[in-house]
Amino acid sequence: MLPLHIYKKESKDLKLEKVKPVQTSLVAYRGSKIKVIGHARLRVFRNDASCFLDCRLVESQEIRPILGKKACLGMNIIQYNDNDLLNKPKTSGAEVYTADPQTRPVLTREEILAKFPTVFSAGIGQLDGEYSITSD
Repeated sequence: MLPLHIYKKESKDLKLEKVKPVQTSLVAYRGSKIKVIGHARLRVFRNDASCFLDCRLVESQEIRPILGKKACLGMNIIQYNDNDLLNKPKTSGAEVYTADPQTRPVLTREEILAKFPTVFSAGIGQLDGEYSITSD
């Protein structure tokens, strides 16, 4: 999501000649809708990396640009580390089974909250032990 005024300033496309019109809206966290003016594909650079971003343009001075996971990975802002691949369990050759939604139904949000009330008390996750997140 990119505010239209920033797009115009940075791309110099004041007449929106490179913008494809769309008939969609974005839904914000609390359910409010944000009208999308159009779609533009922009080439962006960070250090030695460059990639194309598919941007949804919105008419708002209030909204700050948002980069999605795909853009952040493409620009090397973040790395995705699959914990299951990094920390494979030692099974001594035994088979490992996964939960299959066809044999075991997926729990709804309400069922999860009811089943694990101490983890989700007061709407904030509270797990035992320490946890550390490192970012640069």
